[in-house]
Amino acid sequence: MDDARTADAKPHYPILDGLRGTAALLVVAFHLMESVTPDQSANLMRHGYLAVDFFFALSGYVIGYAYDGRWTRLSVMSFLKARLIRLHPVVVIGPLLGLAAYFFDPFTSTPHTPTLMAAAIALVAGVLLIPSWTLPDRGTDYFPYNGVFWTLFFEYVANLVYVFVLRSLSRRWLALLTLLAAIVLVWRAAVHNTIHLGYDWHTLEMAPVRLAYPFLAGLLLQRTVKTSPIRLGWLPLSVVLLALFAAPWIWIKEFAAWSNGLYDAAVVIIAFPLIICAGAHAVPGKAWANLCTQLGRLSYPLYGTHYALIYVYADWIQATKPALPLIIGVGVATWLLAIAIAWLVVFVWDEPIRRWLSGKGKPAKA
Repeated sequence: MDDARTADAKPHYPILDGLRGTAALLVVAFHLMESVTPDQSANLMRHGYLAVDFFFALSGYVIGYAYDGRWTRLSVMSFLKARLIRLHPVVVIGPLLGLAAYFFDPFTSTPHTPTLMAAAIALVAGVLLIPSWTLPDRGTDYFPYNGVFWTLFFEYVANLVYVFVLRSLSRRWLALLTLLAAIVLVWRAAVHNTIHLGYDWHTLEMAPVRLAYPFLAGLLLQRTVKTSPIRLGWLPLSVVLLALFAAPWIWIKEFAAWSNGLYDAAVVIIAFPLIICAGAHAVPGKAWANLCTQLGRLSYPLYGTHYALIYVYADWIQATKPALPLIIGVGVATWLLAIAIAWLVVFVWDEPIRRWLSGKGKPAKA
């Protein structure tokens, strides 16, 4: 979720920016396909939910790079302020779009009639990024106006744990915590045969499990690996991400009950750190760097605002039972609309609000 631009004069990682954009585009596609069929094994982007774990790993890496060396001149409050300014403008927009989708969706089977108190509490909680009780027709999601906000809540948790605990840990202790987190992740992934969990009250226990290893691994990676023999650009690494997300549902007869979960764990524990290393230490050309920078600008607003459209798209499919070609066509149009809305949020809300809150005013012309 975090931007690969750092908070001081350090250069940032353009390829990691671009990969964050790739993951955001792919997770939107995953959610659209998830609306077509609840059968995870039939989703063409079967493991697209792993984009969340990739975001957590990128956040650990980038936060460590941006802040680890600055604590002699940086206070806890200034860190928390910087993180709120970076993350919260989009957080405010997400529940408002979700509210509109909830009450004005023309395809919902029955009108949503929560109590005024429940609707208001869910909205205020969403804007403040606080879990709340769910609403009718939103399952058991603890962010009922924007189901993906559970990941942003745990992003905030990761920032708090970093500033109060992790920033002071030695590499040895950090490595030990990362190893323990990996063991727990493998165990829970095997038990559930997936890690596509943590987004609702029934599976809440998996949310910190999914956060712990990738965030810790990203932080450890940044502190220990200063160069990489493998250096790849945005395009080949994006193809790797696509291949990992689109891999078939893993079904090994002898290990059928947990083979898919082990695949998920292996991608998070092994593949994602390798991808981050390969991207962080590669130097793109100017054109590729510019593309990656724009994808990085788009990624967080896209992730934070797209889910309102997913609700409407899923209700449209349920209400009209359209033919497959129409489902695909409207799905592509919805994907493009999500991108357009995200760019609108970038230019009209997110970046102007962040500049204002930072006291920087308008950016100087290049």
